[in-house]
Amino acid sequence: MSYVETPWTQLAARTARGLMARKGASYQDLAKLLEAQGFAESVRAVEGKINRGTYRASFFFD
Repeated sequence: MSYVETPWTQLAARTARGLMARKGASYQDLAKLLEAQGFAESVRAVEGKINRGTYRASFFFD
């Protein structure tokens, strides 16, 4: 799957980074939380997905 930057991916990236900043969370914290929920994601993968705005909605589910 190729990556195409769109207004939606830009919004998704800004939203996720804003939420992480508000909570004081790092990419490592998010990777650990995802792992606890059953999603095997490395810190580098989480960072890339957030920065591209191509993460799944399941990142926000608890």
